[in-house]
Amino acid sequence: MCLNSFKAWKLWKEERWLEFVDESIVSESHASDTMRCINIALLCVQENAADRPTTISMVTMLSSESIPLPEPKHPAYFHVRVTDEEPPSANDVTMSALQGR
Repeated sequence: MCLNSFKAWKLWKEERWLEFVDESIVSESHASDTMRCINIALLCVQENAADRPTTISMVTMLSSESIPLPEPKHPAYFHVRVTDEEPPSANDVTMSALQGR
C-alpha cells in the first residue's frame, strides 16, 4: 500500500494520475469522478496525520462535488531496502559467572 500511495502521489503531481487507474474501468465521462476519488484517497494517506481528513469530512467530500478539495501533500511511506547481501546472522551471547576459589 505504501509504495502504491507514493506512486499514485507522484503521478498526481505530474498530472498523469489517469495512468494509475486501469483503463478498462474508467471512461472519459467518469474521469472527473475518478480524479476526485484519487484526490480524496491521497488526502487520507498524507504523512502528517493532522493533515488527513476526518471520516466526516471525507464522507462529505465524497458525497458533494461542489466542495473544493485541497491539494494532497506527500504520503507517508517507508523505505524498502533490497540487497543481495546475506541475511543477518543470529548472534548468541553467553554469560560467564566468575567465582573465587
